[in-house]
Formats: sequence, structure tokens, C-alpha cells
Amino acid sequence: MLKKNILWLSVMIVLLLISASVIYNQQNGKNLMVESLAGHSLTMILNSYDEILDSKTAILSIDYIMDINQKLARIEAYSDILDRAVDRSSIRPIAESMLSITKTIEKSYKRNNNSFTESDKEKYVTLLQEMSTLIPLMYKTYYVAGSTEGGKVTLKVAEQQRITEIRDRLNQYTAK
Repeated sequence: MLKKNILWLSVMIVLLLISASVIYNQQNGKNLMVESLAGHSLTMILNSYDEILDSKTAILSIDYIMDINQKLARIEAYSDILDRAVDRSSIRPIAESMLSITKTIEKSYKRNNNSFTESDKEKYVTLLQEMSTLIPLMYKTYYVAGSTEGGKVTLKVAEQQRITEIRDRLNQYTAK
């Protein structure tokens, strides 16, 4: 009888350990999948911002604004994924504001006989400046400290104050 109880207890302990291991591996697998999605989205966002900044022009054109609109729509979609992965809402509102600004510039261009106003040019310059400010903040905020570029993404975002400040500054231009 004692041997049966010890055997039964041993089997129960082994089953509990196996169950705990399976649950842990499933949870760890989910985190890896979310990290992978976040990492891909972050890469796509940063690459799109880089594309915009690399192709910036001193002379504003409607074709360039329309190209920025397409890239910002892509950024907005990937930003939504990233924000969901880290359980924050900070990057998508920035993309939304930037997209709103470029659409406002496009509408203004059409309203003003196919020419840009000084206000449009100011918004354009501000938009590019904020993108340039945002990129290094995203690296600092969304990558594990000490990992190389494109390294390990963190899902535990702690400090977003400076990113929030960019969103607030951009919101001033969307209210106009």
C-alpha cells in the first residue's frame, strides 16, 4: 500500500511538472510571437520614416506629399500593431497626426490654386523635424538597452514622456 501511494504521488508530481512545463512553454511561445510581431512592425515603421526622410525635398511638391501620405498610412497600420503588442497607445496617434497634417497640406494645395502656403511649408518642416526626433526615441524606447539595432524588442515600455511630447506638439498642427 505504501509503495502504491509513493508511486501514485511520484506520478502526480511528474504530471504536475510536465503540465507546468507545457504551460510555461506555451506562454513563452506566445511572448516570442508577440515580440516577433512587434519587432517586424517596429522595423517597418522605422524603415518607412527613414524612406520619407531620405527622399525629402527642399522644394515641396504635391507628388511628394502624396507619397508621404502613402508611407504614413503604412506607418499607422504597423504602429497599431506595435501599440497593441506593448499595450500602449503612443506611436499610432503620432502617425495619425502626421497623416492628418499631410492631408491638410494636400487639401490646402488644392484650395490655393495648386500652390503651397507658408503655413503648409511650416507644417512640412515641422513634420520632418518631428520624424527626425522620433526615430532615435523609438530605438531607445522599444529596443532592449544594449542590444544592437534591430536587436531585441522590449514589450515592457517604461519611459515614453518624450514620445508623448512629440504627439502633443503634432496635435497643435492638427487642430489648426
